[in-house]
Amino acid sequence: EDWRSSVYGQTAMSNLLRLNLLESAMSYLHRQEKGVYLQENQGWEFGLIHAWRQGGHNSLIGFPHATVRYWDLRYFFDSRSYADKDTNQLPLPDLVAINGPMAKKIYRDGGYPAEQLTDVESLRFLYSNAFVEKKSSTKHTQNHFRLLVVGDFVQKKTNTQLSLLEDSVLFLPPEMKITLKPHPACPVDLSDYPTLTMISSSKAIGELLLECDAVYASATTSAAVDGYVAGLSVITFLDTQELNMSPLRGVAGAYFVATAKELADSVKLLIDATPVETGKREELFYLDPELPRWSKLLMGEVEKEKVGFNV
Repeated sequence: EDWRSSVYGQTAMSNLLRLNLLESAMSYLHRQEKGVYLQENQGWEFGLIHAWRQGGHNSLIGFPHATVRYWDLRYFFDSRSYADKDTNQLPLPDLVAINGPMAKKIYRDGGYPAEQLTDVESLRFLYSNAFVEKKSSTKHTQNHFRLLVVGDFVQKKTNTQLSLLEDSVLFLPPEMKITLKPHPACPVDLSDYPTLTMISSSKAIGELLLECDAVYASATTSAAVDGYVAGLSVITFLDTQELNMSPLRGVAGAYFVATAKELADSVKLLIDATPVETGKREELFYLDPELPRWSKLLMGEVEKEKVGFNV
């Protein structure tokens, strides 16, 4: 059914309309020297690349602005696709702007040509520079450990995640404070979990991270990365029936649990031990607030004294 819809059904019609709209827009646009788009490798993006070139514009840069997950197959192609230059070649941007060492390694391991990758600062996580300074003055005590629970956008996963926490709380200090931030698309009724003493909050994730000491997240949410770059320990719930889609897969200092005992042991380790080394934010992202890499990419070589940073 999916194949039929994509080839001659509703999805095919939608793709044709989208392609024609992009071609029309690019033909009216004055010739552009550079263009940047958020790269997730969704279908419309390939139409954009085709229309951009057909419109006679110059360099096009794809920017994966958040994280590139190991199992997110939208970012991976057969390596022969990168070398194929015939008339039906895979539409690719001229450059991919990479926001940190982690994404670069994943792209390189996937066979993406090194000469088509360029380094830029992570705009999505740049806020963490100021955040870490604020967070350093809010250390927890053993009697008042604060756990932030970040829900998934799928109801079933959120239910399983909270049930696991419910089973593990018997082994944890009763003084532990639990705050739940449900996904906007997946509200949670706290009365469904009567043994959990927790509050629900709709505050911004940045505010909640300042108020907590560790994060308990699902395997698919990017909020786990927010917790990590904020300097917090992150415990990720893994559904044993699915692949590990966590953006922190393979990152030092990230905890993965599949049972109530593993969750309880991880929390107790964080409560009882001295602060655990969670790795360095710079191992994931480029975070220079002066944006020298972006300046070089968009404006070319610049003079140090005019911009105020080292190139």
